[in-house]
Amino acid sequence: MISWNDIYQIGIEEIDKQHNELFTYVTEMYRRFGTISDDALSRKDKLQFIPDIWRLRKHSFTHFIAEEEYMIKSRYPDYFTHKDLHNELITTIFDLENQLIDDEDGLKKELIMSFLEVLIQHVTKYDRKFGDYLRDSGVLAKMLIEKGKGIQK
Repeated sequence: MISWNDIYQIGIEEIDKQHNELFTYVTEMYRRFGTISDDALSRKDKLQFIPDIWRLRKHSFTHFIAEEEYMIKSRYPDYFTHKDLHNELITTIFDLENQLIDDEDGLKKELIMSFLEVLIQHVTKYDRKFGDYLRDSGVLAKMLIEKGKGIQK
């Protein structure tokens, strides 16, 4: 199981904290799924995971809005591409919820793991690229000074 590691940090404290929390949510869900047999989830089992999906959705929305705010303020040239990736992740979360509720067999552990892998790829590739842009362009220092935040190295 993959968990948060400091190598995933992009250097924006607020965003790194949100990434860590998101990894934690998905990892907790994956571990909890491991306590259930591989047979079809009972209605009771399904109901216990719905709040997890809601928390994941809420946190993702909040995080993506914060990240996109940095992108817009910094005039990040790949904003629209990055936003499309966020939209795809949100769609995946809705798909997870729908499979949990609608699918006779319920949500499979493999789908949670797959989502975590996509999230890691997103953070380590696309979010790091954005963090590099902010640092290299000098925009990050200016934005964080205005917000009263520090820069992580």
